[in-house]
Amino acid sequence: AFIVVSEEDLTLLYESRDSRCVIADIKVSPNGEKFCMASHDGCLYIYSTKKYVSKAKCRGHTGKVGHVDFSTNSQFIMSNCSADELLFWDTDSGELQAPKSMKNIQWDSITCVNTYPTQGIVDPVDDGTIYNMACRSNAQDLLVLVDNYGRVRLTGFPCLQEKAAFITCHGHAKDVRNCKVACDDSRFFTVGGTDGSIFQWKLKTIEAPETADLKKVEIMNDQYFAEMKFEGKLLQKPENFDNVVNNRPVAVCEMEEGIVDVSQILPWQKTVVAPSRVPSEDNSEPPDSLQLEHVYGFTADISRQAVMYSPDGELLFFGAAVAVVMNQKMRSQRFYTQHRATITAMSVNKVDMVVATGDQGECPSIRVWSPSSLQTVTVMEGFHRRAIAHLRFSADGKQLASVGQDDFHSVAIYDWKNGYVIANATSFEAKSLCVDFNPNGTSLVQCGNEIIRFWEIDGKSMHFSDALFGNRAKLQGFLSAGWIGGHAIVGTTDGSLYRFLGNKLDSIVQAHNGAINSISHCNDGLCTASTDGSLKLWTRYLECRLIIEAKYLKTISSNIRCVDWDLEFARILLGTASGEIFEVGAGDGENMHSGPLLEGHGGDELWGLAVNPTKEEFCTVGDDSLLRVWNVFSHESVSTVALEMPARCCAYSPDGRRLAIGFGCPRKLSNRQFDGKWIVLDTTDFQVAHEARDSTKWITDMKYSPNGELLAIGCYDNKIYIYGVNAGYALNAVVGQHQSFITALDFSEDSLWMRSNCGGFELFYFEADTGLYIPAAARLRDTVWATHTCSMTWQTQGVWPPQKDGTDVTACDSNLFRGDDGPVVATGDNYGRVRLFRYPSTSSFCCSKLFWASSSPITRLKFACGDSTLLTLSGPDKCIFQWSHVRDREEGVAFDCMDRRGKLEEDDDDVVGLFGLQDLALADGKGALGDLGLGHLVSSRPWMAAIVAPSTLPPDVEDGTAAKKPVPCELAMSHVMGIQSQRTRSSVRYTNVGDIVLPASKYACVFNKKSNTQRFYEGHKNEMSCVSVSRDGVLVASAERTERPQIHIWDAGTCGLVKLLPCLHRRGVISIQFSSDRTKIASVGADQDHSIAVWLSPSGEWTADCQLLASAKGDVNPVLFCSFYEPPGGGNSSPESFLLGSGGRFHLKFWRLQGRCLNSYYPEYDRS
Repeated sequence: AFIVVSEEDLTLLYESRDSRCVIADIKVSPNGEKFCMASHDGCLYIYSTKKYVSKAKCRGHTGKVGHVDFSTNSQFIMSNCSADELLFWDTDSGELQAPKSMKNIQWDSITCVNTYPTQGIVDPVDDGTIYNMACRSNAQDLLVLVDNYGRVRLTGFPCLQEKAAFITCHGHAKDVRNCKVACDDSRFFTVGGTDGSIFQWKLKTIEAPETADLKKVEIMNDQYFAEMKFEGKLLQKPENFDNVVNNRPVAVCEMEEGIVDVSQILPWQKTVVAPSRVPSEDNSEPPDSLQLEHVYGFTADISRQAVMYSPDGELLFFGAAVAVVMNQKMRSQRFYTQHRATITAMSVNKVDMVVATGDQGECPSIRVWSPSSLQTVTVMEGFHRRAIAHLRFSADGKQLASVGQDDFHSVAIYDWKNGYVIANATSFEAKSLCVDFNPNGTSLVQCGNEIIRFWEIDGKSMHFSDALFGNRAKLQGFLSAGWIGGHAIVGTTDGSLYRFLGNKLDSIVQAHNGAINSISHCNDGLCTASTDGSLKLWTRYLECRLIIEAKYLKTISSNIRCVDWDLEFARILLGTASGEIFEVGAGDGENMHSGPLLEGHGGDELWGLAVNPTKEEFCTVGDDSLLRVWNVFSHESVSTVALEMPARCCAYSPDGRRLAIGFGCPRKLSNRQFDGKWIVLDTTDFQVAHEARDSTKWITDMKYSPNGELLAIGCYDNKIYIYGVNAGYALNAVVGQHQSFITALDFSEDSLWMRSNCGGFELFYFEADTGLYIPAAARLRDTVWATHTCSMTWQTQGVWPPQKDGTDVTACDSNLFRGDDGPVVATGDNYGRVRLFRYPSTSSFCCSKLFWASSSPITRLKFACGDSTLLTLSGPDKCIFQWSHVRDREEGVAFDCMDRRGKLEEDDDDVVGLFGLQDLALADGKGALGDLGLGHLVSSRPWMAAIVAPSTLPPDVEDGTAAKKPVPCELAMSHVMGIQSQRTRSSVRYTNVGDIVLPASKYACVFNKKSNTQRFYEGHKNEMSCVSVSRDGVLVASAERTERPQIHIWDAGTCGLVKLLPCLHRRGVISIQFSSDRTKIASVGADQDHSIAVWLSPSGEWTADCQLLASAKGDVNPVLFCSFYEPPGGGNSSPESFLLGSGGRFHLKFWRLQGRCLNSYYPEYDRS
């Protein structure tokens, strides 16, 4: 119903009722002749304002109509409903109008949330936001929005692009239902849905500071371009990146469902030929494993806050996706490996003894962890996009500020202990360069290119004021910030320190001759680091009291990127652009160690890696034009040689006396860069023994033949150049068979043959000395190869996944010298994954062990010191990872698949019946039963000829009305007799009150013995495959047998759904187990991989915080169970202990969680 009252005295003028549902919105036309009401019955009612006569009724919405707006000429209206429909109507006839005819119509108001000018308000990532109302200002320049989270948001109008910038205000408790703007646009009003409050908001115009007359500093260019490498769309990863690193089986499902054609044969697959005697196939994972031993270098170019002291005073830095805690005296390292993507920001909380690190990705995460135990304390994700630019704890440690890499560099203030956002706001479009809390934790200073912004935190809201520079400052990049008392100190590109009183510039101190990259502040003053190669300590009055020159520390680069001042122990950490870290005394500036604590590489990328065959050394070359020779055991640089230009490959001669280096890179870095040039150095004094240039493209790979008489060089011009070493490196041949750039080369053990791969996925064979192409690959089927760096060969077919998820195997190596004693293949791919396979690996479905330390492409990978060490390079991160290769092949270890079978004989029907493989198609809607429809009409019905109707029919049957009558009753599940025991195992469990949980078809039955009553969980749509109850009997996890099963977690008492885990397994789930503390769930799939997954809910509530922790292929044989390891005496297991065990047909395994990788270990047993 509706009423009309007098505006003067609110007397009733008219009342009527045409709708039987709620009236959600009323609008009067601009000419005052009509008004329209939107009803929850899906209709709009249009009336005349003179006699309140109904003019039209608009029918067409499928949902509840919530918003309506008139056009400026009062001829049309547009409306939204709960089904997200936008419809247009004629106000005279009530007829539906075509959207194309409405594109030029001007609208008197905009309260509909789903319209063309408001399309940018919707976030591409669904966070549950529902906008209840929109309201455009009368000046048509602002748009006010209210939502179901109690937020009032202000943005520009029209809002056409995604990820619009909002000003967010908080005041209502929940669910703001309406908003209106005052006639003069000075105020607007909001109504709370459940709090019963009406709020009046005042619009305050923000006056931008006058900067037109300020001078601009142009020297920012080089520094700014370096910073912009990690900004905006340049941070976006490949399309499938997030699916791969988070173990989402999207590509596998598309392959199994036939959405993506995977039958295409690549060129190299047409070339491979099996050897004459094919070895027995073993698709299980190798018993070997890797343990991260040392990280060389840190990510110096992504963040200027990458080096800090831990709360315990140890060195803390990050490289690629690993955060490293390093003891300065012992030079030992410990690793936090829970990130799946490149770490981009870090902050230390010395009050609570924790560290926060943020990473890069579609929806990046912030992880707070303990550097002493390396255990995760809390994880926060969902707010930011692309990457975390900055992190900073408040002085009291209670709050954590973060800045994202979205288009508007959103700022968030977290209550990190409880894992929620206290306040948030969008900042500015310019590159955000730093953020810092004031000492009281009540405000922030945020710096960017040509902008400084001061934020005040007011409850859930944030308000800003831009810096007022006056006429003395220069517009430039503001790179760093710190505090002296309540005064902000900002470091600039031209080397000045700006001191502010509030948001007004107070004084300027010329501190450095280069850009001030980083500021570390404490109660005693400031420490500044600059690109001019100096580090300075300042008093609280900005008086310089100590200067430390980087050249006296013998740094490779004079650009100091990071600094951290430890006042308590009077020491300073500094990190340079070349990946070096030094520790100096704060009193005298002297190096506290014999050299750098850490060494690495700078430049754009790191590609070149070679292992000395005669010494325990390896060398690396990169885009920073440096050759570094490293000792494997001391983890120190033995020699550093400056090269004339960037280099991306190198190779030792077999005797280790010569080192060949190939120059060039894709980007022209200097005028003296001659791509295609290569040199040979004497390894005793690193003097040039030979140099040449036969190509104009950069060199991608190079190898010496095993006898040392040939040197083969692959280039980006698609050619291979073969040189005779004994003939003074004379050019013997040029191979031009490939259609793309060369990626890898291998010589045969007798130095007679050569094979190569290219970027066009080709595999070719040649005579080593003449370069003659061998078209018949079968001639070399039994050739023994000296190295195995080509990833596209018969022996390495299995390292390429069968699904098309964008995986490109970028590096490969094998310990071939092991012969028949269990060689393995180590591979690296473009997602940063390192895998170990058995050698040979000929099936795409073979199992492997996964290790993860980077999310960037692995550019090179090699075994060293025999095969005791594996070295991997993360190219864009410029980091070297040294892994310890552990071989577990003792006599009592059942590492061989055939050995594990023993003499036991099993009936295959038992396993087939348990997995339900004989009728899996019937269990899903896509199977035989699900396809019965229009495509499977029954055409023959013999029984129809035998049926005869009775002489008299009931009247309602005869006239056909009986078929139209509704059924006067309904069915409800009452009781279940029996249990589904043949297709499930270990699925009868007790709850915390003694009720029995058991599976019955697609129902989970909770049976009370005393009252002989049953309750049912009815969330499954297909036959159940397993049920498990948590140790405390509160939660139940169940899964069904279907092509894409999901694990349902529900309450044992109410039978209500708590959480539906994402799809990971296929065909069904065989086993589910809770950990003793209820924080983890292990599940086993019935898919071809027999996959095992570990799910995590830190709170144990399994609501919003649950996530997939790790997953892996279970075994080549069916896996029938899994169970969590319980440490003796209870408590939590250590990171080095086993997490769970699994077993099944012919196998038993123990699993260990290494970061977010789940790897198996074979049991030891007494063969007697």
